Amino acid sequence: MSNKPALDGAWEEKGVIGTRVEIEGKKICVLWRNSPVLETTFKTRENDGEFALIPKETGLRYQGTDKDYAEISSIIYKDGKITVKKFFPITGPSEEVLEPTENSRFGAYVFADKRLYKALSGKWTDENGYFTLTFKNDKAEHDGKTTTVRLLVPKASPDSQKCRLVDSDPSNDYLFGLIDLTFDGEHIRGIVPVCDAPSIKITFTKK
Repeated sequence: MSNKPALDGAWEEKGVIGTRVEIEGKKICVLWRNSPVLETTFKTRENDGEFALIPKETGLRYQGTDKDYAEISSIIYKDGKITVKKFFPITGPSEEVLEPTENSRFGAYVFADKRLYKALSGKWTDENGYFTLTFKNDKAEHDGKTTTVRLLVPKASPDSQKCRLVDSDPSNDYLFGLIDLTFDGEHIRGIVPVCDAPSIKITFTKK
């Protein structure tokens, strides 16, 4: 197929954290909120200027579950965009239009310089001493639970000293129950979301 388009790379719905498609050769990964829900191979078929990507498997399934929650109806490339159609047993059909993106699963960020991890290492407590976070290199611990973290800086300002502090799994929005964590070298700031009440802003300093 001499006119086959260049499909390799990542595709996202513009301005939306939802469906993401990653293609490499004949492999395709469909993600929902940065969590893989389908990883399979595909074939292509051309029809009147459109290229259909025909996946070997079509069921969409959350990791750790044994039942599909939806199914891919079609994946069509045309005019530089990919249209993904799905069918949900309860709500019926849906459609999303994806465009090429340079963003990683973390968004428009790059990994921070390793020197910032050194500044992060240590024990941090909030203003009231109720909440303690402990870091060592890229490992974080709280209340006996441990995870791996990443420090991210915006692509637009890679030399920024203020960065996002996130779980190494981009599908996890929370880090020990906190969201929107930032680190500027001196303080860690974040938010404790509260149901049916204003969120609580929290600031950590190193002990």
